[in-house]
Amino acid sequence: MARLLTGKPVVEALNADTRARIHALAERGVAPKLVIVRCGEAPSDLAYERGAKARAEAVGVFAEVRALPEDVTAEALIGLLQEINADPAVHGALMLRPLPRHLRCPGTFGTVSRRSAIP
Repeated sequence: MARLLTGKPVVEALNADTRARIHALAERGVAPKLVIVRCGEAPSDLAYERGAKARAEAVGVFAEVRALPEDVTAEALIGLLQEINADPAVHGALMLRPLPRHLRCPGTFGTVSRRSAIP
């Protein structure tokens, strides 16, 4: 007999496991923090940002949004990413893409630390 496979039980199990891990970290005084970096106000980026923030907070991760204007300079974006990399309170960074055309260069993408990059 065929069995319908759905993602909901998998997501619920993963979320329960993640919540338990976050709780264990909290007992050791660690408060996981995710920083979401967005350049501009594209509706699709805003929707993705809301979802990512809600999913993080649902499992106990504090999510902070760092929104930059669409015309931000590469230097300003790289400076923000370096600041995020240096912050020991940040455990993950998510940079929403695609970036505005003038920011699409290897130096920008390579700035996010592997320690905190969320694939």
